[in-house]
Amino acid sequence: MSNHCHLALETPKGNLVEGMQGLQGTFATRFNRLRRENGHIFQGRYKSLLVESGEYLEALCRSFHLNSVRAGICGVEQLGGWPWTSLQWMLHPRQRRKWYDPRESLVHGGDLADTKAGHRRYLAYLA
Repeated sequence: MSNHCHLALETPKGNLVEGMQGLQGTFATRFNRLRRENGHIFQGRYKSLLVESGEYLEALCRSFHLNSVRAGICGVEQLGGWPWTSLQWMLHPRQRRKWYDPRESLVHGGDLADTKAGHRRYLAYLA
């Protein structure tokens, strides 16, 4: 996806605005520095939805993981190695960022464990 990204975030302090300003500002600064450019990276304000845990969050997580498949960029069999998804962090725990937690997706994929077997079952669930 060359023109957008999706995030599912938990904000217990209700500080999404500050967090998004920090995220977008840091990304834009690094992007511009890398390319020796100036100016805005993002068009317009981000969109946000309040989502409670449950069926809608399940559908949202699944949709995020399958976004590149639906766009025809990669096949479902390639998702495990696709570099533009958090799915690779789920499948390879040593590569995980400290803030990434795959439990919500695994629960919605069938109350799966965060193990190799659980990861394989989650991929089968996505297929």
